[in-house]
Amino acid sequence: MSGKIPSLNWKLVATNLGQELTHASTVNEIDRMGQALLSVPKTQHSNPAITSVRSQHGYDWVMSVAESNLEEGRKRDEVAKFAEALLPPESPVLQTILEQLRGRQARATSRGFWALLHPALAKLVRRRFENGHRADAVEAAFKEINTRVKRVVQEAIGRELDGADLMRQAFSEKNPILVLADLTTESGRNIQVGYMQVFAGAMQGIRNPTAHGNLNLPKEEATHLLFLASLLMHKLDTARRAQHGSE
Repeated sequence: MSGKIPSLNWKLVATNLGQELTHASTVNEIDRMGQALLSVPKTQHSNPAITSVRSQHGYDWVMSVAESNLEEGRKRDEVAKFAEALLPPESPVLQTILEQLRGRQARATSRGFWALLHPALAKLVRRRFENGHRADAVEAAFKEINTRVKRVVQEAIGRELDGADLMRQAFSEKNPILVLADLTTESGRNIQVGYMQVFAGAMQGIRNPTAHGNLNLPKEEATHLLFLASLLMHKLDTARRAQHGSE
């Protein structure tokens, strides 16, 4: 029949995902994502190839979907989202699973993740992120931003500031050290003040909690935070150093 979806070896998909989850997630996170993203309850499915509790949980979730009465396209879409929520975006196993579920067009879905991040951040955090240390990766990214700004401010005024106070000093509207826009215009001043608040808020609301708390960030949230850090790094690349006191 024209347009028929090719058959899929669900046991192979479930086994590959399960085995990869041995190193990439926790039982609690696997079950939380299964309950959030999949439309069927988890049932038990025996597989002699499964050797860990985490692997078994991932396998059970996928096979529960596979044996359900859901429409085939929906099954594939839900399991693909489940895999994306649990595995690092550059995982070769994830790429294989997505190609099995969605076809070759899935290759581009996560291939560009690291290419889109600021190169200094990608180099700094990629190994942490892919090893499942996502909170550590986010913390390292925002610490790098803090370090870059701290260096510039200390050179300009001879004082060592940190965190939100550092950002408010660096991007001050009245007497900035780093200038992001034309401060002779209202639009430029709005940009300067707006980004000052974003930089300061990122230090207070993201860097500090990840540094001081024992957090286990979901992959999707950690990805969003790394993109924010990347944006701020790019803003630093284009910022102009002001002669302190002249602006």
